[in-house]
This record gives sequence, structure tokens and C-alpha cells, in this order.
Amino acid sequence: MAQKNILLIDDDTMLLTRTQKILENCDYCVTLARNAAEGQIALERGVPDLIILSSQLSDSTAYSFLEQVKENSEWRFLPVIVLTNKNELEDDRLMGLRLGVMDYLAKPFDEDELRKHVENILAFYDVKIQAGKDAALPSQVRLLKFMNEHGIRTLVPGVHRIAKLGYEYPEAAQILRPEEVGGEIYILESMAKAGALERVFHDAIHMCPDCGHHDLNFREICPQCNAADIDAMKMLTCDRCNHRSLENKFRTEKGLRCPHCLEFLQRKNLDYDESTSAMCVCNECKGQFTEPIVNCRCMNCNKLFDMASAPVRKIYSYKLIQDMFEKASLPGPPLKLKFAQNDIEALIKSQKLHVVDSDSFCREAEKCIDDAGESENCLTILAFHFKISDLTTDLDFDAYKELLEKMIFKLREILRQHDLITIASPNELRIALPETPYRMARILANRLLKSLSRLEYDLDIHLNMASYPDDGVSFEELTEVLKLAVVSAHPFPG
Repeated sequence: MAQKNILLIDDDTMLLTRTQKILENCDYCVTLARNAAEGQIALERGVPDLIILSSQLSDSTAYSFLEQVKENSEWRFLPVIVLTNKNELEDDRLMGLRLGVMDYLAKPFDEDELRKHVENILAFYDVKIQAGKDAALPSQVRLLKFMNEHGIRTLVPGVHRIAKLGYEYPEAAQILRPEEVGGEIYILESMAKAGALERVFHDAIHMCPDCGHHDLNFREICPQCNAADIDAMKMLTCDRCNHRSLENKFRTEKGLRCPHCLEFLQRKNLDYDESTSAMCVCNECKGQFTEPIVNCRCMNCNKLFDMASAPVRKIYSYKLIQDMFEKASLPGPPLKLKFAQNDIEALIKSQKLHVVDSDSFCREAEKCIDDAGESENCLTILAFHFKISDLTTDLDFDAYKELLEKMIFKLREILRQHDLITIASPNELRIALPETPYRMARILANRLLKSLSRLEYDLDIHLNMASYPDDGVSFEELTEVLKLAVVSAHPFPG
């Protein structure tokens, strides 16, 4: 483990020397400062892992010094221990807590007391830093890491009525934290398509064609009047007079009786025969029919529809592919840009792209999804995240503009006239492919990647895809899947 650096600030020379010796005996690297000014200089020379300072300094107080420290984003979250006198006011301590002071140590203190305070603060801060690093990782990588660390080999869905598809994955939801219950299923599906997880069939569900919800009420209705009050009855044949009719015509209070010859029928296959198939009777219109219509009502949006029009979606368990986590690679740092968002929008206009901003792209994509739903078609959205591998300096606007113009020219050579394309961010091009299922979009995306590989730039491009209706039935759900930037990364060969 790397040696921890501690900045010690105190105007008491004897206490400063004694405290330094204690800390160095514990294998800490100690930097000394006798006042706030020297402490400021020490911080500018190197950021420590911990600051220990006296509440009263010759040129300032600890709290005035910390107010200046917190103004610097690089120093703002450094842990601090304040050495106090016995007559320290409670109000001063409250002020320190507001400034991020993590602990107080009253003078005089013994060696063990100081050592324990320092160890506890540094241990706590190490956990906090690691948690922050984990939180900064894309959620899909954190999920793979979580599965590896906890020995979880398969994510098994559990029934959850509130969830849109009727299932949730508790372990995945804990890490992915989707906006809606069960929303993690869309991200897991894209992770499976990207090769990070293996699908194992679990169940199949029917969905509402309008809102995509699973909570459906199936009922049989009369094909003539659409009433649900129907009965299924068998046909009876009287063996004495060969009269044939529905069984309700034979029923009386005293038993079965032929309505034609008026004989009571007691023995099946001797007095009467019973059909193997049933006839349906509507109690509303009195109509008769052999097969009722199976009708559905969505309990979420109240839509009525024929069962034949209800989409069927497969629900899977997701198995961790061996060594997949070790193979997952993070995309590099984003491009460093010296220009504002309005410069990017001006560039979009100059390229005469279909849409100018993300809001317009969202509206156009939603319209395409609505059209796809009405025509039972598909739509796929591609997201190209890019960086320059050998970039060591900031990228100015002219260089960025030249890069984007060449990339867009290459894309336009392959894209169709009705495909939508925009610059979603300085590092992302986004393309909507109407009437394009996932497999066809994958072929098209590979062609786009190969075309971009011919540019003279040493580009590293990561592709992500989301398709309607497989990955979601709304633009918000597809956008959630598009956040997957690591597991579905497919850098093309350079």
C-alpha cells in the first residue's frame, strides 16, 4: 500500500515536532507548516491524504483556513482533524463540521489516541474514495464486478406485478438503479446482445400493444355482440327419437328430458349420446358459435384488443460469461474541447443534418417509434462514442470540425436518405434507423465502422445499439439502453 501523506499545521513548535515523530513512527510521510500561509503553500506543492491542524494559528483560525481550502475543488473533500483546546466553544465545532472537519482531538493527547484517530479517518476515507470510484464506473461494469465479487453466476427474474413486464432482477436493480421497477431488463438484454451475459429462457409473456404492460385480463367474448357472458355447452342426441339440441334444452328440474319426445333420459350412451365438442351460447344475444374470440383488456391503460395482436416477449435468466469482466474495457477519456455547445449546434447546422439538438432528435425518434408501432415494424438507434487514442493536447474547434465533417461524410455514403443523424454530444454521434430490425442494423453498423476505420485519425470508436420493440417500446427505454457504453463496446480494428 502506498505511504499516506499528512499535512500537519501548528504554530506550537514542540507539539509540531512531537506529533511529527509519532506519525512518522507509524510510517506516514509528514509535511510541516507553522501557520496558515505555509499550509497553503504546502497544499499547492502536493495534495495530502489528511490535514491535521490546530484550531488556533498565529495568522488565522482553523476555520478561516478551511474556508479558503474548500474553495479549491482539488482540496474540497480532503479529510481534516482539528486539534482543539479544552475551552473550545461548541459553536466553533459546529462551524468545523459544516466545513467538513471529520474529527476533533483535544490537546494534550497521547500517542495511541492520535494513532487511532488518524487510522480511523484514513480507513474511512479510503472506503469513501473506492465507493466513489465504483460509482463513477458505468453501471453495467459495476454489475459485472458485483456479480464476480459475490459469486453470482446467474441473474434469475422474480415475479413483480408492478414491473412493466411482470419481472424484476433484484441483484441487477440494486446496481443499475433503473427509473422504474423492472427497468433493468432492457439493459440486461443489451448486455446479452453485446456478449457480456448469456440468455437462458425463463418465461414468455403477452404485452399490451399500446403501453407494453404485462398486466392483461384475458376473456372469451361472443363474436356477434362482444359480450363476455357466454356458456359452453355440449350437444345431446336422444337415442329414441334422434332429436339433437343443446344440453340446456334437455335440462329440467327432474333431470334430462327430450324436448321432442318428452321421454326422460337417464343412461348415457343408451338413452342419449353426448358430443365430444362443445357449442358456445351467448346469454346476451342468444347467438350460437363454436369458437369464441379471445379478447384482452390492459389493466394498465384500459385498452381492449384481440389476443392475436398482443406481442409476445421472452423473459430470460442471464448467466455471467466466464472471464467476461476481465475482458471488459473502459472507453478512454473524452475529448478535451475548447468551445461551447452553441459552436457544436452551429456545426450541426453547417452539416445540414436532419435535426439540430437532442430534443429534436427525441421528437423525431418518438414519431418513428409511433409509426413502427402502427405498422408493426422496427426501429434501431446507433450511438457511436469516439476518442482519439494518441491525443495528448486539447482539441481546438477547427480540428474538431474537420474530424466531424470527415466522419459524417463517411456515414452519409452508407446511410439511407430517411435515416436520422445528429451530434448528441462532443463525443457521440447518434443515428436512428427507421424500419430497421436489430440484425439488419448490426450489418449496417459494421459497414459504418469499416468506413470510419479508413480515416487517417487514430480513432477508437465504441458502438452501442438499442432497437424497438426488443429493447424497449418508448424512446426513454431505448435511451436507457444506449447508456450502456462499456459492455457493448465494439472498437473497430485500427
